[in-house]
Amino acid sequence: MSYYRVDKRRKVRKAEEDSGKEITYGKAKIEYAGPAPNTFAGGALGGGIGAVVGYLLAGPTGAAILGGLGAFIGGFVGAQIDEAAKELAKAEGKKDRS
Repeated sequence: MSYYRVDKRRKVRKAEEDSGKEITYGKAKIEYAGPAPNTFAGGALGGGIGAVVGYLLAGPTGAAILGGLGAFIGGFVGAQIDEAAKELAKAEGKKDRS
């Protein structure tokens, strides 16, 4: 189930969500705060690959350093994919794909 950060009016929120209208609370636009699967997957894959490569190159210290760096880069790339999917869905007039 999707959820929003601020809005607590469940029935109104659900009706607005189904109609495709923007949800507002006062003057603030409510941003979707649901899952970001490509961000999580990118961080996990980048961290795992970075840890393996770092371990092979420099042992446990290299695994820690390159694993953290790989997780950061992978998460960043995944977040960009999520944002692109959101923009594409908005341009096509559909719900968020992620």
